[in-house]
Amino acid sequence: YPGLTVLHDLDLSQFRGHELLVEQGDFAAYGRELARELRLPGYAAARRLWQNEAGASAPQTAFHTRLVRRSLGMIVHNETARRQLHEAHGDRPVRHIPLLVDQFPTDNYRARLNLPADAFVFAAVGQLNRHKQIAWSLTQFAAVRQDHPEAHFLLVGEALPGEIDLPGLIRQLGLDGAVHHIDYVPAATDFLNWTAAADVLVALRQPTLGETSAAALNGMAAARPLIVFDQGWYSELPATVALKLPPMDEVAFQDCLRHCLTHRPQLAAMGEAALAYVRREHRPETIARQYLDFCARMLA
Repeated sequence: YPGLTVLHDLDLSQFRGHELLVEQGDFAAYGRELARELRLPGYAAARRLWQNEAGASAPQTAFHTRLVRRSLGMIVHNETARRQLHEAHGDRPVRHIPLLVDQFPTDNYRARLNLPADAFVFAAVGQLNRHKQIAWSLTQFAAVRQDHPEAHFLLVGEALPGEIDLPGLIRQLGLDGAVHHIDYVPAATDFLNWTAAADVLVALRQPTLGETSAAALNGMAAARPLIVFDQGWYSELPATVALKLPPMDEVAFQDCLRHCLTHRPQLAAMGEAALAYVRREHRPETIARQYLDFCARMLA
């Protein structure tokens, strides 16, 4: 029986690709499925991937067709994802309902880092994988820290094996004592309290999978402003809560880090605005009502 589908990540090709290509090693099956979903464009994309062409990838809306056709309606967590799904499947109901935020920090674990009183802490939180651009971020941070020894970088989350050698990277960049890694944190309360230890949250995902970042929302729930790439859901955030950069622009990111280090009062105001935004736009009661309204409309 069909039901409603909640799609957290718009780009399913990453998940399906990992299952068929990495786990099963079956490129033929991946190519057939991509061609079945997108017909000739899907077949062409599969050939480019098979030939390992630079920049080759499956379209973000690949692997949606059967899912959409078997659903009474689709729910996504941001307007960018809703618009892309609507463009690809305009005859199917798609509703944008924000991701709810129902937990807030109960403490601030900054003191556990034993930092000087004037320290400034940038942080990236959540699983540390290649899409989070950790190596790129730390490289730019290292350049800025030469003139700002008060700058520190906190990483909270498991470094995904095979994707990032964090100890080696820290040594290579000469950042011993400046980068602090807290490994996988199983308890949500502890994770939020570590997030609160930052002055600014760095949430630079490239490429974006069409997601709404729960880690970024956690930072906002801790009254911390964000540094983001100006794309996808991140572009939808108001300028009062996030500093938005062109993706992978080294100069812009370094300038942004320097700006943060010299404009602490502005960042504090942005943090308060971020908390107010989360409380207003991501309230569980409001979001639950939107789910019920959409369900009622689809089942009427």
